[in-house]
Amino acid sequence: MNNMELMHLPNELLEHIVEYTLPEGFDRLALTCKRFHVLCTPFLAYHNRLRWHFQKFHYKTKKVVKSRLAILQIPDVVSSGFNLITRIAVDPVVAHYIQEADFVKDSEISMGKPRDFVTDGSHDEAMMRMLAGSHIKQAGLDWKEYWVVIQEDLNDGRYSQHAAAFALTLLPNVKFLGLPKWWKPPAAPDKLIDTMISKARNNLSCNTCLAQRSEG
Repeated sequence: MNNMELMHLPNELLEHIVEYTLPEGFDRLALTCKRFHVLCTPFLAYHNRLRWHFQKFHYKTKKVVKSRLAILQIPDVVSSGFNLITRIAVDPVVAHYIQEADFVKDSEISMGKPRDFVTDGSHDEAMMRMLAGSHIKQAGLDWKEYWVVIQEDLNDGRYSQHAAAFALTLLPNVKFLGLPKWWKPPAAPDKLIDTMISKARNNLSCNTCLAQRSEG
């Protein structure tokens, strides 16, 4: 369908098209014509906020919030691999904004803190749906067992290698990657990463995360 054909569609459908272009094609689409510029305008603040928070991403290490309530009210204050996965589970487009991923300080400010202080339990279902529909099964792993290990890490207030590894599989546009300083993948996360790398290398047209970041 070319641009002229698009112009005959009702605004309700065009709004879905605009949303689908986030973030890669959004700016270009907004400049296409006056009608698309008007349709893109309601998404502009959302687009700019996600780009500001996630394009050059790093885990938050300063205690910029004073209470658990504040943490849960600011969805872009991400301090751990689990927080990032949850953010993407709730709003999948977030993953597409991340071009530079500095994961070195994963869990630095959440270590030793109660789970309900640094996570939002209402997002657990979205998280489980993501795990169930992910590449975990292709790696010969059980997503439920994977989830159990992540929960154990959260309950004990420690860095989660399982969460950190899974986060790496969600980044289709990443160009730079810094691994967590505690990165020492046990068998399950390592197997998941190897599966993703193999899948990417065997399909040159695939936009699988880590496709180019893992050479060498």
